[in-house]
Amino acid sequence: MDIPPNIHAWQKAEAELADIERAFRAMSADLSATDRERVTKQLAALRAARLRVRLLFEEIMSESAWIVERLAATDRLRIVQSTPPPQPDPDRWVS
Repeated sequence: MDIPPNIHAWQKAEAELADIERAFRAMSADLSATDRERVTKQLAALRAARLRVRLLFEEIMSESAWIVERLAATDRLRIVQSTPPPQPDPDRWVS
């Protein structure tokens, strides 16, 4: 089953958000006046990344019926493929 492109975009946005959060945490606790500008930019990037993740997630959830239908079809196919053919019941044919 092909994964829709918006799920890939959401996963990429989540990875970018994690990178920005790591960079933000790595900053020193003692900030000078010049560092405040850098922190402000990092916070803006963090907020933008969180918003991007949320919007992509909402887009995916709006299409969730399609996704659930595809997953259900895949699971049904997997169940049919993994189910062995029925075997005759030997007790049924005894006369």
